[in-house]
Amino acid sequence: MLKKIFFVLSVCFLAIVVSGDAMAWTEGLPKAPGWAEGPEIPWLKGPARYRGPAAGFNEAIEHAKVLNSWGYGARPIEEIKDLLPPEFYAVIADPEKWGQFRVNEIENIPVPEKGTLYGKYMDLTRKHEGKCSLDENGSLMNYVGGRPFPGADPEKDIMKVMWNWEKRYYSDDRNGPFTPSNIDASGNVRTAYSENLLFKFDGRLACDPKPVYKPNPKGINYTFSTPFITPYQVAGTIPLTYRYYAADKADDMWMYIPAMRRVRRMSTAQRQDRMPFGMNFIWDTNEGFQGKLEKWTWKFIGKKEMLSCAKASCMAQVDVDGHFTGVDQRYHRTVLWIIEGTPDKAVTLSKIKLYIDPEVLYVPYSVNYDIKGRPWFVQYYAWAPDADWMFISHNMISIDVQRKYSTRVPLTYYVTNEGQTAEDYTMQALKAEYLRR
Repeated sequence: MLKKIFFVLSVCFLAIVVSGDAMAWTEGLPKAPGWAEGPEIPWLKGPARYRGPAAGFNEAIEHAKVLNSWGYGARPIEEIKDLLPPEFYAVIADPEKWGQFRVNEIENIPVPEKGTLYGKYMDLTRKHEGKCSLDENGSLMNYVGGRPFPGADPEKDIMKVMWNWEKRYYSDDRNGPFTPSNIDASGNVRTAYSENLLFKFDGRLACDPKPVYKPNPKGINYTFSTPFITPYQVAGTIPLTYRYYAADKADDMWMYIPAMRRVRRMSTAQRQDRMPFGMNFIWDTNEGFQGKLEKWTWKFIGKKEMLSCAKASCMAQVDVDGHFTGVDQRYHRTVLWIIEGTPDKAVTLSKIKLYIDPEVLYVPYSVNYDIKGRPWFVQYYAWAPDADWMFISHNMISIDVQRKYSTRVPLTYYVTNEGQTAEDYTMQALKAEYLRR
């Protein structure tokens, strides 16, 4: 699998990086000291070198006209206080503590259906409209592909909205190598290199079998893994998760620990623990939310016009000296849904708050609250379409606002729909591919 990825990337490398399709720093505005993008990022070297999205950059987004800018070298950030989540605004409005940041507004560019996989996603939505339902546990029934409940109203059908979010437009499989970089209150930095792997069993758009992967005798919804390649202390650590359709069937979570040379099963109680390498990401709230919908209670808080970074640039950006990625990104003005989730069994989290962009159903902002109900992790995801209008977040941040500790995650490159199989997501196959010692 990895060899195939490197072949694709080597073919695409010149078209991606050298072509100059990606946005540069916002024209006419200064670049802050410590800001770096793409191959300038100091830890994106060697096997983790920056290559960008394999499909290329999205020209419509990359070259969109900037209407307004706020933050470093631009208009006062206070002008957009009411257009951002209060917890996120509080962080970017304090550059002395967290570093410099800039928000650039562009027009809201609709995702085109013609000639894109998004069009196939919407075709499946229309073809299967009215066929899905929820059982007594809130589990999704009879799903094949597309958006299961088009037109669902968050004020009346919050669980249907959450299943629309769960089954949002996404690739059949992915490999998104990333470099989590932890920075603490003293400025100490630790960086790793891992690969973000995911494989879907339904809603498939590009790779056969589609739209449903068969055989699937165990009733798996999707599989997820983040094998670590560097540094040496965590190299060869392989987490693997199986998410099942059945509400009463808990996730199977496994971890290969190279120091022990053993595979250990993880407790489902660990879903509210941090992910490996001391990252500020929790298993259940990674990418906004990655828990089991039926194990949480959902509440619609309201709608609000805000600046959404759900159609951002694919260019990875970092403040090397600060706590941010995506320091000079694209945003569009739209109405976001604000939804609160409460776990049935609180371990480390009392609740989460998601800000959902209703067009693409991605979460550009989320807030995790600790067991005492205090803001804990403030998270930002700059979801970016590539040239094929397939989305991934090339810039992620999770900031522990209680102890000034952040995880900055720029993606080094991204490959989707390469034709992976369920057999690629067994521990045996992952060990054969990723073991380094």
